[in-house]
Amino acid sequence: MPTAMFQAIANAAFLILAGVLWRWLKPFGTDASQMRRSLTSLVYGFLLPALVLLVLWRAPLGVAALQVAFVAAACVLGGLGLAWAWFRWQGTPPRALGTVLLAAGWGNFTYLGLPVLEGALGGWARSVAIQFDLFAATPLLLTLGILLASRLGG
Repeated sequence: MPTAMFQAIANAAFLILAGVLWRWLKPFGTDASQMRRSLTSLVYGFLLPALVLLVLWRAPLGVAALQVAFVAAACVLGGLGLAWAWFRWQGTPPRALGTVLLAAGWGNFTYLGLPVLEGALGGWARSVAIQFDLFAATPLLLTLGILLASRLGG
């Protein structure tokens, strides 16, 4: 019997394989890039907001949500601090440092974290991934991340 993590990885592998086959076969005369744009619009414009509303509507928002936000902020700031210390010590130029800091501080918390957490821990973990992203990571990205990009990006 496959584990939940194996099933999550198998689902991702299936989608990747479907994308590769779509490029070769071009079903219905639809180009892969055209299909990717359509699917991206559907996911970002409709499915993801609906999922976020559904999950947050059902999630208890109490002390646990504050704890998730605190841990998320600590993870982002910790990743930034470690990356800054390491790459400054390495003498990385400011523009490259800014890029590395953005990559180290802000991961793919919702789009990758949501299916991995749900696959590994169960449905209750969906709200953790979304709260992690929306309550701390995104606000920090839109404040500190923009500040770092503007200061170090040139």
